[in-house]
Amino acid sequence: PAPKPRPAPKPRPAPKARPAPKARPAPKAKSTPKAKSADRAKPADEDTGFPDVPADEPGDKEERQGT
Repeated sequence: PAPKPRPAPKPRPAPKARPAPKARPAPKAKSTPKAKSADRAKPADEDTGFPDVPADEPGDKEERQGT
């Protein structure tokens, strides 16, 4: 009998335990628009990066300094 075709391998879930993006908020703050796009594309980064991004956003800092 002909060998049965193997089922397609399941896609691996992106690694969520990634301290790298959280460890360096400085580069994220500089390129906020780029960081946001990258974070949205990567769900793994969304969890760890999003909470930090708003606080590091240059816009927020400028508003705080102005007042």
